[in-house]
Amino acid sequence: MDCLVVIPAFNAELTIIESLNSLMNQDFTNFDVLVINDGSSDATHDIVEEYIIAIGSDRIKLYDNPKNIGLINTLNYSLEYAIKNKYKYYFRMDADDCINKNKIKEQYYYLENHSEVTVCSTFLRFKGKRRGFFSTPTSHEEVNWAFLGMVCPVVHASSAFRVSFFNKHNLSYNINFQHAEDSKLWFDIISLGGLISNIPKYYYDYVVNDTSVSNIYSDVQRSNANLIILQYYEQLLGRKLLDNERAWTLHHFSSEDNVTDILSFFSEVLSFSPKEILRSSLITKLQIKLISKFPLSFFNILNISKNSYLFQLLSMIKFIFRFYFLRIRNFS
Repeated sequence: MDCLVVIPAFNAELTIIESLNSLMNQDFTNFDVLVINDGSSDATHDIVEEYIIAIGSDRIKLYDNPKNIGLINTLNYSLEYAIKNKYKYYFRMDADDCINKNKIKEQYYYLENHSEVTVCSTFLRFKGKRRGFFSTPTSHEEVNWAFLGMVCPVVHASSAFRVSFFNKHNLSYNINFQHAEDSKLWFDIISLGGLISNIPKYYYDYVVNDTSVSNIYSDVQRSNANLIILQYYEQLLGRKLLDNERAWTLHHFSSEDNVTDILSFFSEVLSFSPKEILRSSLITKLQIKLISKFPLSFFNILNISKNSYLFQLLSMIKFIFRFYFLRIRNFS
């Protein structure tokens, strides 16, 4: 098999069967499944074991951690497993979510046809206590751009990795970034020259409930994610941010901008009309001006002082990401 789908499971007795059913109903069979029971205190192990016997498939493997070791350590074990067993692609999936029947196949062929891409994910639909749709940037250029907006532009649970990249760079999840391990991983991949893309289809159903990590550990998740994005800025700048720059940057992204002021800045400094701001052609122009020439020549292009540089840059990034890339709709 070329693909390994990994499902970490902790006390997932109520949801794991539905997740496995959506996986085994794929229109594609070139994959194995590794369910890792992370020290569950419920019937997760027995349910998965019975499921494997019932469907009579040797494509599903069940591994029990000797005790609960947490998601990051569990994922790192699964990465080692994928490398050791020479899988070509590694797929993530949560034990309480479901996927479209075409998902694995489309991601497989996307990676097969785009050898330069390291990670490929998809859009998602929210289920449970939060309803709606979530779409992300699609090309790796847009993903890099959106990363500067301090919002993670990749759906971790729906992602597929090229195993050879992880093996080559001895790459794994960083245990020091609890509940933001995915953001750290994307940062590490980009830093190592990897490319990340997203397929623009809603192939992943993400269940939000009271026990979701984003609900329980939102403060820790946001704090660690902020540290990662600050590292990204520092890498682009080629220097450490000063204390006041770090403080201002974090404050800037936790507050609402005055949209009128930002539109005025675009109009007066860049000579773009408000309508042009949402056009992909403008995004391309800004990528050329900001990303490829970031940071020093930015001063010459816009002819603004260094004192206002950081403010204007972050304002533009946040504004563009909020209104162009982050297309969240139909919430109830």
